[in-house]
Order: sequence, then C-alpha cells, then structure tokens
Amino acid sequence: MFIYKDLKSCLDRLKSNVPELDKTNIILGIDKERIPRLDREIGFEIVELSQDLSSFSAFITEANYKLAIEFDLKYHLSDFKSTKENERQNSILTVEGECMYDYTDKNFSEIRIRRETVNWSEVDGTPGRRSNVYVDCLIGGINEEVKYKIREPL
Repeated sequence: MFIYKDLKSCLDRLKSNVPELDKTNIILGIDKERIPRLDREIGFEIVELSQDLSSFSAFITEANYKLAIEFDLKYHLSDFKSTKENERQNSILTVEGECMYDYTDKNFSEIRIRRETVNWSEVDGTPGRRSNVYVDCLIGGINEEVKYKIREPL
C-alpha cells in the first residue's frame, strides 16, 4: 500500500508503471477487432489500413493494468460502384472509437465505435463526405455502465 502526498504524485507513479506502448501493435490489434459498416454501404471497399495516418491516445484508469484507448483508424478505400470515368478519388475511411487495453495480457475489450466517416473527391474535385455516428456500439456485448471514471493521459 502506498500513501501519496497529492494526486499528482499518485498519477506519476501509475504512469511510470505502464510499459512503452507499441503504436503498430495497438493499431493492428484494434483493427483486427473492428467491424466495418459504412464503407460497403456507399460503394467503397477497404484496400488497406494506413498505420501512418492512424493514431490513438492512451489514458490510465483506476483499473490495474488497463488503459483506456481512444483511436482514429484510417483506411484507404477503392470505389467499386463507379466506372473509371466517374471513379471517386482520395477516399479515406476514418473509424473513431474507444476501448480498454490490458497491457499485461495485450488484450482489447469493450471496443466502441463512435463514428465512421468516409471522405473522397468527385471527378470534378468536389469533396464528398458521409458519416455514421453510433450512439452505443459495443463489440462483444452491451455495457450500460461507465466502469472507469478516471482518465489521465499518459
């Protein structure tokens, strides 16, 4: 048991116990668990995950060995509904969400998709956009309670 003189020293100690996170492994781990929706609805298919464009932020919580992760995964898309003459270009799917990550077992849980957005350019250069917002989309079940109230950025 530890006694801290203030909250900052407690948070500093908690942060120091978290190992360095591997961006590639985190992004690929979340990608493996997610279920695409929007891209197929509007005539696109995923070509590849862009690890360079994707990002995440990690937060310590009151749960031992678990981090809250907020993520933005970016995917390059291909337009399968259009012909070569009117094919949409520069299409990117952004998947925003959050999850829990157990850094000892390297397992993801409680993956929630908040928003999926597709941006593209029409042949004439006009930007196109379509977005779906999900009120509560929990992969693997429904969880109505907020388990972890403390979120401190790493």
